[in-house]
Amino acid sequence: MPTADAINPARQTALTSRREIADAGRAGEVMGWARAALTVGTAVVLVLIVARVAFGRSLLGILTTSGPDQGFVSEVAGFAGDVLPGLLVAWCLGFAVAATAVRATWLGARVAGILAGVLGMAAGTALLVVSR
Repeated sequence: MPTADAINPARQTALTSRREIADAGRAGEVMGWARAALTVGTAVVLVLIVARVAFGRSLLGILTTSGPDQGFVSEVAGFAGDVLPGLLVAWCLGFAVAATAVRATWLGARVAGILAGVLGMAAGTALLVVSR
């Protein structure tokens, strides 16, 4: 349980070393929120993949089907192959931003983690759109 001195904002100082950040527990909280945001984004992408194949067209109108009609499994595999590099970029960049945002104590751990996840998913989406 934190003491009154630890809660007092006038006595708080900037976290400067890795040890101070780890002791504050901030890194774990930021990474946890980033992981949650990236998991939600990945789940949305996976639902859109299955829905796109099930309906035979893109829900967002961005992606189109091409070629002869294939089976459900082969279409999911083909479309997932197009999307997976974007998801990889999203997770890597999301964790990189979260690791960088740990020191931004003015941002708040929850906001920093969610912002890192959203920026990662935005980068992954941009890669998908650019690569098409």
